[in-house]
Amino acid sequence: RKAMYADPDWAAYRKMNTGRMVEQENRLMTPADFSPAPATIPTYDTPAAAYEERTYTIRPGEIGAYAATFGELGLPVFQRHGRQLIGYFLSETGPLNQIVHLWRHESLDFRMESGRAIEADPGMAEYRRANAGRLVNQAARLLVPTDFSPLQ
Repeated sequence: RKAMYADPDWAAYRKMNTGRMVEQENRLMTPADFSPAPATIPTYDTPAAAYEERTYTIRPGEIGAYAATFGELGLPVFQRHGRQLIGYFLSETGPLNQIVHLWRHESLDFRMESGRAIEADPGMAEYRRANAGRLVNQAARLLVPTDFSPLQ
């Protein structure tokens, strides 16, 4: 951070954006054991239509069990139906008791079709039963990559 604040390009960026930012939230996240490592994220022949960021708030004391259950029971269901996990992270700082996962979708139609198949998969019902009562809140965002994004 010291080097970043000493960089003239960063100073110019900050000056150019003075007064434009209303709010900022920082989070440090730790990848789950089953989260793909950055070096293992594959390259794709086609660009993504969108990425999906899901943020789940978990009951205090339940985040480890929730993540382990997802890794054991939920992730195989998503993978059976072609979903591409980019990362699965647990909060260290910032809002507590949160899990953030990121998925890649080559098309929004595929996202919808695979979602219906996931919901119909008996493994999804088993996963939900195993994690019943642990989830407090969830939010999902569809993210469309910019031209300069390393995620395409």
